[in-house]
Amino acid sequence: RVERIDSDTPMALIPEKAFEEVPDPFGIIVPGGGVNALKAMGNERILDYLRFAAYGAEIVGSVSTGAFLLAAAGLLEDRQATTHPAYGVLLEKLGAVYVRRGWVEDGKFISAAGVSGGIDMALYLVARLKNEREAKSIQTVIEYDPHPPFGGIEQNGGADRDRLATMLAEHRPDLE
Repeated sequence: RVERIDSDTPMALIPEKAFEEVPDPFGIIVPGGGVNALKAMGNERILDYLRFAAYGAEIVGSVSTGAFLLAAAGLLEDRQATTHPAYGVLLEKLGAVYVRRGWVEDGKFISAAGVSGGIDMALYLVARLKNEREAKSIQTVIEYDPHPPFGGIEQNGGADRDRLATMLAEHRPDLE
């Protein structure tokens, strides 16, 4: 059944099809969503779909905490993967080999640590699936040329000290 899916932003998602209508996707990308993505790890319907659809998919990926759904489905066991750095230790507890990078590829599995890593990963996938010229064109159109006004993440105390890390600390007992 297809229903509106609310988010923690004013935006809602309205799927075009139910899982049963897409049994053999070319690719799967599981988005993150902080603690809500982690709560979805208990949804057996989602995990069953991921296990089934990943079998034939050419690309299985995630952004940020979306990696936890892939791990909970058993798809990242002994595979290199990344997620937001505040969650890296927990991802390892689910059998993944956590790598602290913007994005990581291990066979047909690909994961991004967060939003900017997700953009990098998406551009890489466009180059791989279409061509580099198209990826460069997209990068130009979206004006993606990161030069953070306050320096890099590490220069500002690291990603472990942001709002997501604070939220993680508040919910750690539930997550573990």
